[in-house]
Amino acid sequence: MTTVNPDVSKPEGIDAFEPKHVAFLLDRLSRRLRRDADRLAAELGYAGRFDPLTGSSFRLLSIVPDGGARVTDLARTAGMTKQALGQYVAMLEPLGYVTSTPDPTDKRVRIISRTDLGDQAVRTSNELMAAIEEDWKSLVGARRWATTRAVMLELAVGWDAED
Repeated sequence: MTTVNPDVSKPEGIDAFEPKHVAFLLDRLSRRLRRDADRLAAELGYAGRFDPLTGSSFRLLSIVPDGGARVTDLARTAGMTKQALGQYVAMLEPLGYVTSTPDPTDKRVRIISRTDLGDQAVRTSNELMAAIEEDWKSLVGARRWATTRAVMLELAVGWDAED
């Protein structure tokens, strides 16, 4: 007889699923983040406001510092190749989110800067993430959320400086 995998989208289904290792949990949390982001974006009137941007586009825009940065520096910060970062810039520039200008000190180098529209997209993305955190805090309680966030921050920051 064929068995059907449990529906892990329902709370009672999670207990039947093994293993519940960290990769499984992080994947589920990432899916929930996307679902909650879509729901809250609609509730806050942000849905479709910055189409066709993706989560990756917003993350890239968020690492561009005020005053801009060299492609190589942005690629290093993003953990991607210069070529891959260049593809994002090639998509974002005609949409009006970034500009690419020659470095005044070295004309071979390009400086990527956010436009006013890019700044607006980052502010909106940050507002949406803050709304998600408030939503999740209301689900688990302020103290548990503060601990969860502190642990995530501890695990996320600084480990790559060891390499």
